[in-house]
Amino acid sequence: MVRGEFQEQRLAHREEAEKFYRELAARGGKLRVGMEASGQARWFERLLGELKVELRIGPTQTQAVQSGSPAIDAGNPSGCTDGSGNLLKTDQRGAPRPDKEDTGGCDMGAYERQTD
Repeated sequence: MVRGEFQEQRLAHREEAEKFYRELAARGGKLRVGMEASGQARWFERLLGELKVELRIGPTQTQAVQSGSPAIDAGNPSGCTDGSGNLLKTDQRGAPRPDKEDTGGCDMGAYERQTD
């Protein structure tokens, strides 16, 4: 099995996403896209289906932050935000972010350690 490069691409607009995925599909080869949820993006699911792109929807694995990690409380002191600048109230698992004892900010990454 030959594996291609992995990259994250944030696409802000529908037209931008359609152009990006149509260009990738035109190159040939197998494409795989993973999403945690799709709710508001049914058009995106239809586009990927049309282009025969493998789509996986569901939760992704996280790596727990270990005691003493430099990631603990190393996030933005004003609160962690998503790519659009929206304040995140939970981590990727749904645990509160920041946790109740945080004074220095949320933890860096997708996982918020609940006892520092």
